[in-house]
Amino acid sequence: THAMLLDALSGQQDEYQDLFNDNRITFSEAMAKLYQRINPHIDMGQRTAQTIGEELLDYRNYLELEVEVFRGADGWLRAESGALSTGEAIGTGMSILLMVVQSWEEESRRIRGKDIVPCRLLFLDEAARLDGKSISTLFELCERLDMQLLIAAPENISPEKGTTYKLVRKIAGNQEHVHVVGLRGFGATE
Repeated sequence: THAMLLDALSGQQDEYQDLFNDNRITFSEAMAKLYQRINPHIDMGQRTAQTIGEELLDYRNYLELEVEVFRGADGWLRAESGALSTGEAIGTGMSILLMVVQSWEEESRRIRGKDIVPCRLLFLDEAARLDGKSISTLFELCERLDMQLLIAAPENISPEKGTTYKLVRKIAGNQEHVHVVGLRGFGATE
């Protein structure tokens, strides 16, 4: 049934365009209504069109992803989210992210027929939970992969390379200002 949905979308048949030109419904709802038109024999139950559409757009309904981590003498073990160390969780997430980014870039090159250098940004929130070694590993990985790393943390992270910026909010009277203070890396350059 999902193949029929993809076929209807790729064929861009006129009979379905009314769903995607209607500003009163969301894209998720349009997907659900398209799915219902193609599969009238399937009972959707009490679920809303929004819920059905979100399920259709959720990649987890199309992929079964298993990740293994190498644990020294124990060898390769299946990664369970609750049993991963912070470093393993970051590494697992990074490996998935990098594969997605690389496939997007390859597809973009294929479609456009041009070798455009992408702007590769990696965003990391809650960086205060990471130790210095984990942060250094992220910096090294981003440097090797030609990515820029943007970190959000409640305290300063002193980089060996690159620049960190501290945002300081100041209120004077009825006006609020944000001061940006930059700290340049102090590590040795090669």
